Amino acid sequence: MPTPRRLIGPLVICMLILFGIPVTSAASPQQTSTASSASDDTTETVRETVAWTLPADQCGSIPKGLSVSGAGQRVMHTRTWVDNEDTTRVRVEDTVKGPAIDSKGREYRFTYYNLSTRVIPESGKPINVHMVDVFELRQDKKPANSKAFKGFRVDFDWTWTYSPPAEVWPPQSNLVKYDTHGDPYNCDPI
Repeated sequence: MPTPRRLIGPLVICMLILFGIPVTSAASPQQTSTASSASDDTTETVRETVAWTLPADQCGSIPKGLSVSGAGQRVMHTRTWVDNEDTTRVRVEDTVKGPAIDSKGREYRFTYYNLSTRVIPESGKPINVHMVDVFELRQDKKPANSKAFKGFRVDFDWTWTYSPPAEVWPPQSNLVKYDTHGDPYNCDPI
């Protein structure tokens, strides 16, 4: 019996999640390239598959009892350079796009975009971070029911500082929220 075309997408995602990729946010490296010049300027590009899951009842933007999982292709460019003040700057532009499916079998497309800059002073002072982050989930097809869950968007534009060995995320010190929509801590799975 032939498989209906509308089931192929969910089947592929389920196979990726069940057999190839853990159910939490994960990445599998595929390709990394690095370029540098005579000055202290390097650029690295990473291409990999990223899988993620938003468990039921974690994100308030998703109906109760519904979980959503996805897998997509990442392209992340990292540029590192030293400016005239001997301050190291690291700029990361990260994009992930792909399909997703919810626990009821509905199909979605997701887009994740993150642009961050870290300013690392030579003197060992705290590292300054400026980050703009967007995660958007949209249903592939127009739902028959106009009140059905169609997806959501969460985004922020924040700055903060941290001092190693602390991690860059989540923000811990001097957090300034210029703009925030949704719940970045619980609804942005990447």
